[in-house]
Amino acid sequence: AMRDASLWVEARDRAARGLVDEVLRRSALGACSLPLALLDIAASLDDPWAVAVKRADAAGVALARKLLDRQRPRPALTLVGFSLGARLVMRCLEEIADSGADGAHDLVENVFFLGAPLAARPARFRKARTVVSGRLVNAYSSRDWMLNLVYRSKAWSLVGVAGATPVPNALSCGTLVDLENLDLSDLVNGHLAYPHVMPQILARLKLDTAAPTLVLDDALAPPDASSPPDQAPPARHHA
Repeated sequence: AMRDASLWVEARDRAARGLVDEVLRRSALGACSLPLALLDIAASLDDPWAVAVKRADAAGVALARKLLDRQRPRPALTLVGFSLGARLVMRCLEEIADSGADGAHDLVENVFFLGAPLAARPARFRKARTVVSGRLVNAYSSRDWMLNLVYRSKAWSLVGVAGATPVPNALSCGTLVDLENLDLSDLVNGHLAYPHVMPQILARLKLDTAAPTLVLDDALAPPDASSPPDQAPPARHHA
């Protein structure tokens, strides 16, 4: 069972409530006042967002250490990360790549990012590609206005966010492209819609359900300070 509620869930729910209230309150004042209202609401999310990102990154490092410590040979995992779970997976892959450990490229077979709060910069995804032996997929929705709002206001990024736009894909690794971009805009009309259409998303991803899979979403328990540093984050495991 999870020990604490996700701060990202708190942040996004607060944003949703605030935006609805703001739209209703300002509808008589004209649309020109709405952008400033959105920025005011996003600014109020600073603390939950910053803490949630920090905890996701720490959990990603913990997961990487757990995978590196696994007795081998073991079947390579498929990792599916939604929202901050996607950020956790990216940090895990970076930690594995930085480890330089023998057999590091045999730990993870496929990776699927869903609604990822990550900058759409190719370099970071190429680094992840070096330790993923199979598919690397960025699934996004251009209709995810909530992710766009919160990420751009908190990360101060001039590039797009990967969960709402395709990541440029310029190079190849052997016979595999760096990254597959999958547009889910017809299925996902907002960040909160992902859980409701997950079966359809997984079908479109052509996910091999027979492979050992870890699904990490944004309802992640933050690392317990009393737990050993190599304790992996909670996740749903599919054999």
